[in-house]
Amino acid sequence: MVRKYLNYILFGVVVLAVLGAAIRHSQYVHSLVLGMSSSDVRVQSSSALELIKTEQFSDSITGESVSTRVHAAIALEALGNDASVLPDKSQKDAPDYRASAVQQAIALLKDTSSQVRSRAIETLQKIGDSSSGNLTKLIIGIGDGDNYVRKGVKAAFTASNGGIGPKPNVVDAIIARMKADDPTRGPGGDILSSTLFTQSGANARSLPLLIGFLTDRDAKGFKADEGLRSGAADALGKIGDATAIPTLIESMHHDTPRVRRVAIGALALIAAPAAEASLTEALSNLDDDKQARSQAAAGLGKIGSREAIDELLKALDDKDQDIRQAAIAALARAAHPRLSDPTTPAVLNAIATALTSGATDTIQYGAARTLQSALIGVSPSDAAASHACDVLLARLNSKSVDNRSRAIAAVALGYEGNRRAIPSLIESLSDPDGSVTIAAQGSLASIGPDATTALISVIKKGGTSSYYASLALGRLGIQALSDLQKTAADTSNPVGQRWAAVALGDLGVSEARPTLVQLSKSSNEDVAYVAKQQLNKLGQTE
Repeated sequence: MVRKYLNYILFGVVVLAVLGAAIRHSQYVHSLVLGMSSSDVRVQSSSALELIKTEQFSDSITGESVSTRVHAAIALEALGNDASVLPDKSQKDAPDYRASAVQQAIALLKDTSSQVRSRAIETLQKIGDSSSGNLTKLIIGIGDGDNYVRKGVKAAFTASNGGIGPKPNVVDAIIARMKADDPTRGPGGDILSSTLFTQSGANARSLPLLIGFLTDRDAKGFKADEGLRSGAADALGKIGDATAIPTLIESMHHDTPRVRRVAIGALALIAAPAAEASLTEALSNLDDDKQARSQAAAGLGKIGSREAIDELLKALDDKDQDIRQAAIAALARAAHPRLSDPTTPAVLNAIATALTSGATDTIQYGAARTLQSALIGVSPSDAAASHACDVLLARLNSKSVDNRSRAIAAVALGYEGNRRAIPSLIESLSDPDGSVTIAAQGSLASIGPDATTALISVIKKGGTSSYYASLALGRLGIQALSDLQKTAADTSNPVGQRWAAVALGDLGVSEARPTLVQLSKSSNEDVAYVAKQQLNKLGQTE
């Protein structure tokens, strides 16, 4: 009888033994996880070390609380800085467990919790270059395919509050990795050009090495391959040191088209007077691709000399729309570098002059768009901006100026907050020339909420101007809703109600629906009809 059940008994014993071992192992792993939360640095280090040795670190904290994962990052810091943990010299290719701690901290940069990611960055900062193996593992993360990892590793090196910075061998190690690994070149340049690095003396080491990649040759030609030369040129541009300009100009003229394009972009980033002639050449060279020419335009805008501005004004007439747009952006930046700063009078005057100098239509239109962009946020007390506005208003209101030029002036006046232009633009809504009217409508919308009251007055009166005023109000979006609702509620003025309905439908916001529903029940057939049409339109846009 006993023999009959012996196999079942033996099987049960084995199952219980396996189950017991699994429970004991689970309890052991759990004790190690708890150990990483210890206040004792040695316990933290030994617990993390054991989990890494048994390849259970990631699995052991997966699904655990944020607090537990944060403590795991702290424990990795303890292990990474534990000088007592050394590779076994008796074993060939023995694991470097301190470097493995860096690798696990990098993996935590992908954690779903920003709190865990922040602590992982702090861990990497505090481990830093405490050993050559640690630094090697950290630098591998610079070119990682995961965006969170790249950003986290960059922060570990460059953060103003605790970043590793260009400590001994760090710059050399980053550049060595850039030399060997293409994905590291772009983000590596970002690190080398960071404020912490450039202000801590990194340029003294990084510039000669990067310049060497572009210039060093042997009997067969360049020592560095084309990809590395491009990466070096890109990094030199990001660093922004004018010392690199002669080398970049040489590369621009005597290297491959790919390196030439990157060198032009680098010169544009540095944007020093010594690069102006080369950037001018690149902008006017129709054989260069539009990306290089656009970058050259941006660089000339940063330089902002009279000659650079003249070249950019010429580029407003370029056949390529992208180049014209790049010139507009560059001129606007030169005219008003930062919103908090005053405008640059010489640049503004040059742009305004282009509107009145008999230049081609394209240059005039580009100059108008430039002014529209440059004058956003300008102070009412800015003398140069006021003068430019006066020039434009005089041009718009003049009967001796052709309609095309007047329309261009109307476009230029449409910058946010330009209250001075509102009366003239409102009057232009009834201009005999359609191009002037359309330009005025667009500019009133671009001025923003400051134009609302004047536009509401127009729609209340009716007539052709009301159509254009309602279009401008419709472009203002939710900002015009309250004023339009008040106009719609005025049953004594069905004309205003009708045009308010048109504008409400054009707003494209659901908040306009209740007012339109109310108008659709109006006893005035025109008001009800327009409201129903706009309700249909609103339904299509939601």
